[in-house]
Amino acid sequence: MNTSVSQQTANRWTTSRLALVVVLGAINGALLTPIAMLWVIINSAFGVIGAALFQPFAIFTSLVAWLVPLPGVYIISNTVNGFANFLTGDPSGVATIYWGIAGGIAGEIALAIFRYNPKRRTAIVILAAALYIPFTNIVTFYLYGWESNLLLWVGLVLSIIAIIVESALPGIALAKWLRRTKLLRGLDIPD
Repeated sequence: MNTSVSQQTANRWTTSRLALVVVLGAINGALLTPIAMLWVIINSAFGVIGAALFQPFAIFTSLVAWLVPLPGVYIISNTVNGFANFLTGDPSGVATIYWGIAGGIAGEIALAIFRYNPKRRTAIVILAAALYIPFTNIVTFYLYGWESNLLLWVGLVLSIIAIIVESALPGIALAKWLRRTKLLRGLDIPD
């Protein structure tokens, strides 16, 4: 009987899962403020290509989405992230809220493409990270005055590769480590 209860809770939201998603979203938002300041410096010094190669923005989102592969995880985590980032003084201001919501929508699309299958969560997290860039860069182009040219498109491709390498893969690795350590055993993380 214990197994069936575990299986039933594996595919639905619980209070502890929601708390994890919200807390990690807020932590990510607070940590991103100094990272965003560094990104602005890199963008100013090296332009689009330099900014494209620095994409650690989705580590915690990747971590939490791998641990809790449920509908709504991306929109909740990223929106909380965007608001926390805004409230902790990100130099981009209110645009961080847009980035949070847009990144959340990108992640939800990735989840839907894979039909919310927890066995495909590594692929979901990688696709969500790849979709994050085009969804969020709509405002970034205008906010930082980037011109639409070949360099911008090269930067877009480099950003997608960089966010997968610098955010999705470390987030997945950290999530797998947390599952192995059993620190989050109360969450019923699927295998």
